[in-house]
Amino acid sequence: MTAFAVQAGRFGTVGVAATALHLFAAYLASSLGGLTPGSANTVGFACAVVFAYLGHFSWTFNRQAEHSEALGRFAVASLLGFATSSLIVFVVTHVLQWPMLAALALVGLAVPSLNFVAFKFWVFRPGHHLDERSMFASYVAWAFATTALFALYFWGRPFNHDTSWYLVATEKFLNGARLYVDVIEINPPLAFYVTAPPVLVSQWIGSGSTSAFLIYVSGLLFVSLVWCGRIVAASEDVTRVERIAVFSAAIISLIVLPIPFVGQREHLMLIFSLPYFLALCLDPSGSQRKPLEAIALGVFAFFGLAMKPYFLFAPLLVSVVASLQGKNCRAVFSLENITISTLCGLYFVFIFVFHREYIDNIVPMASEVYHAYGYVSLLVITKPHFLVFPIVLYLLFLQYEFSKNSFALRFAAVATGFCGAYLIQFKGWPSHAYPMNVFLLLTLCAMIARGFVRKLYAVIAVMTVAAMLLPPVIEGPYKSRLLRPFLAAYPVPGVAPSVLVLSSNLWASFPFVNLTGATWTSRFPAQWLVPGAAGLLSEPKCQINHQSCSQALQILNYSRRATVDDLLAFKPGHVFVDERKRKSYFIGGKFNYLEYLSGDPRFASVWENYRKVDSIQGYALWVRDDDPG
Repeated sequence: MTAFAVQAGRFGTVGVAATALHLFAAYLASSLGGLTPGSANTVGFACAVVFAYLGHFSWTFNRQAEHSEALGRFAVASLLGFATSSLIVFVVTHVLQWPMLAALALVGLAVPSLNFVAFKFWVFRPGHHLDERSMFASYVAWAFATTALFALYFWGRPFNHDTSWYLVATEKFLNGARLYVDVIEINPPLAFYVTAPPVLVSQWIGSGSTSAFLIYVSGLLFVSLVWCGRIVAASEDVTRVERIAVFSAAIISLIVLPIPFVGQREHLMLIFSLPYFLALCLDPSGSQRKPLEAIALGVFAFFGLAMKPYFLFAPLLVSVVASLQGKNCRAVFSLENITISTLCGLYFVFIFVFHREYIDNIVPMASEVYHAYGYVSLLVITKPHFLVFPIVLYLLFLQYEFSKNSFALRFAAVATGFCGAYLIQFKGWPSHAYPMNVFLLLTLCAMIARGFVRKLYAVIAVMTVAAMLLPPVIEGPYKSRLLRPFLAAYPVPGVAPSVLVLSSNLWASFPFVNLTGATWTSRFPAQWLVPGAAGLLSEPKCQINHQSCSQALQILNYSRRATVDDLLAFKPGHVFVDERKRKSYFIGGKFNYLEYLSGDPRFASVWENYRKVDSIQGYALWVRDDDPG
């Protein structure tokens, strides 16, 4: 029997066994694990893919390739096989109008044949020395495979409330609403402009902005990972093991760690800025980069780092540390940093000229009242996502003599800069800790790859990595406890498909509004001005500091007047009112939105057109009677 026939026989055997494993694992996950059919099928598919890879690598093709090359190629080939099967099914059933059985027969013939050719002549071909070009090609394959899996995994899933709000608000902005007048948002305007391209495309082709945004984020993610791969592959003073560790950490950082808040500003910031940080940490002198690439890195990073001013602490700190290590100022005054600084200066001028309301109105109000949002102080610094920081710094201290001139120390400097951003915001939210955790992960991976002076340190480092990865994996994609109940109650027949939610929680409104396609009828994402202002007015010291009391009263009156203005202008068909006994971010948790709005004399005449029809987990649903849908 020829070697080719032996390989073909083994290929078929592994394929049949993988299919059987897929079915068996899916059955067990569904019957014993209690998973939904879709989740159970995912478990079965994952088991089958791992088995197929190991079977083909170890038995069918006799370990002819390196894992570092074969695994990425295998993922790409598997995705292409899936795409081919989907195309065959579509053409046969929709274009040719043949029965599904014919489509499956063609898939059964075509896909295994194509996979065998791809596996034999590309995926598992005999290994060779990995030079920079071949290593970069392997990283591109990994970037494509992981980005495709990312897009497939999140396709059809809602984004979290913050991202969903930006899609709605950006659409309002593109349709003529004025930022910080008709859309009252606490963050600077760059996030709206970064979100604009997929919203524009969705309007042009008439599709939902959620799908367009996922494709947009996936495209940016692929560009970022490919760029990271080029930088890692070109790094001369980094061993092969360290390169694999750093690039693997980059993939995990952009795909696994942000699972619960994909597309949020912190995630976008890292997608834009990670190539810049890797370049600065792995090659602070810039010897491996041409001037044009350095400028491009700075431009790309700007779109992420300028979303929040606190983000700029990280590049500043790592540039100083790199300069101290190199005993020169080359890292501080790199082309990348000059580009970022120049663009940030122009951006400030742009805000001053075109969005002056942000500086004159939003910043003063936010600095006065936004402190009410977030966890209590003790929780902010005792959350698991923050406690990782001192553990990694302690490990770095124990290894200081081994790491003082390494890129691991520069990664830790970036993490420290983002730790400063986390503490200045002081909300305790996982998304705020995410940039810090990314570079703590990179620090740990770099230290593990280089080795520890004691095995105990290595065990602690591996356990810390596991502790960072488990929470987002266990939590999974974004979930909201109000989403399903609200969807079940909406819309009320005969009522206009427009919505207002009176709540201090953004998750009460979004992504509910996105999924229903309802018109959002408020300039606010949530009643974010109210808790802080009401809290200040309730404090005894407000009676002493009359200036602070007066400012809080003005903010409360402004928020009430603007809300009633929106009620009059947009006449929402559905109004959800938070009636919970303990409302988020209010001192004591008590607050009555209807009593608060009654302080505006116009509210009574507006509200007489509404009737309460339901109560949903502490939220009253009111509908407008005189405006049929």
